[in-house]
Amino acid sequence: MSRLIYTTTFRQSGVGLVELMVALVLGLFVTAGVTSMFVQNKGSYNQDERNARMQENARYALQLLARDLSMAGFWGGVVSSGADITDPGSGTLQITADCGVSGVRWAFNPTQAMQYVRSGDAPNTEFACIEAGTYKTGTSALSIKHVAGVSTTSPESGHVYVRTVGASGNLINSDGTATPTGLQDWQYVVNIYYIATDANGIPWLRRKYLTKNGTQPTIQDEGQLAEGIEQFHIQFGIDTDGDGIPNQYLSNPTDTQLQTAVSARIYVLVRSSDQDFSSPPNDKIYTLGDLAVNGGNAFNDRFYRRVYTTTVQLRNTQYQLILQGATT
Repeated sequence: MSRLIYTTTFRQSGVGLVELMVALVLGLFVTAGVTSMFVQNKGSYNQDERNARMQENARYALQLLARDLSMAGFWGGVVSSGADITDPGSGTLQITADCGVSGVRWAFNPTQAMQYVRSGDAPNTEFACIEAGTYKTGTSALSIKHVAGVSTTSPESGHVYVRTVGASGNLINSDGTATPTGLQDWQYVVNIYYIATDANGIPWLRRKYLTKNGTQPTIQDEGQLAEGIEQFHIQFGIDTDGDGIPNQYLSNPTDTQLQTAVSARIYVLVRSSDQDFSSPPNDKIYTLGDLAVNGGNAFNDRFYRRVYTTTVQLRNTQYQLILQGATT
C-alpha cells in the first residue's frame, strides 16, 4: 500500500517593510504637492478677492463723487447762478447744526456751489462740522450744493426746498403743505465728503448732509459710504475766458476760481482692508494727479493699493458761464 505525500508550499503575502516605506515616501510627496497647490490657489483667491473689493469700492466712491459734482450748481427753475436764490435769513430759516466757520451762515449760501479743501489743509478750518480728530489727517474734503433733479408738489415737512417762480427762487423750510399753483419746489441738497478711519484703522469715505431733525433742518453724518478709500484728490478744470472749455487744471483753486470750474478730474487711492503677510512690503509710491500721497514716500506695509480716476463735466457751471458771456 502506497502513501501519498502532499507537500504544501507557503508563499509570503502582504507588504514588506521596504515597500511600505516607499509607499509612505511617495504619499508624502503627493500630499505635499496637493497642499502646496491648495495654498497657492487659496492665496490667489484671496488676492483676487481683495482686488475685486478694492475695485468695487473705488467704483462706488467715484460714482458718488462724479454724480454729485455733475449736479453742482443745478438750481432747477433758476437757470443762472445761486446768487439768484434768496435766503430769508435766520429769523425764518433756522438750522440746528450748520457747518460753516463761526458766525457764517454757510449751509444756506447757494452762491458757493463747491468748496474744496486740498489734502494737507485741515478740513475743519473750512467745515466746522468735521471736528478735529474725526477725519484722517492729510486728506481732502469737498462740499457740493445743488437741488434734486426733479421738482415735487408734495414737499416733506422739515426739509429745505428752493421754491422757484420764473428765473428766481427762494429757500424755504417746508411745513408739509402742497406747493402753490404756478410754483415749483426743488429739494435743497448739501453734501460734504471727507475721509475718516474706523476703530480698526480702516479708512472710509464718509459724507455729512443736510437733513432734518423733526421739523428743523440740520447737518448730520450719513456714516461710512465706501471702504478702503485712503485718499481722494480733485483737479478742477478752470475756464478763464468764459467759452465753457477748461484752460487750466488746479487742485488748489480759490472759491472764486471754483465758480468757473467746468470739469473735474477725480482720483481715489483705495487700500485693502487687511494686509497680505505672504507678500513683500509695499514699496510703491502713489501719485494722484499732482499729489504725491504720503509725501512721496513708500508706505512699507503689506496692504494692496490702487489708484482709480475719472473725469466729469460740470455742465451747470459751464452753462452759466456761457450764458453770462452771451448776455454781456
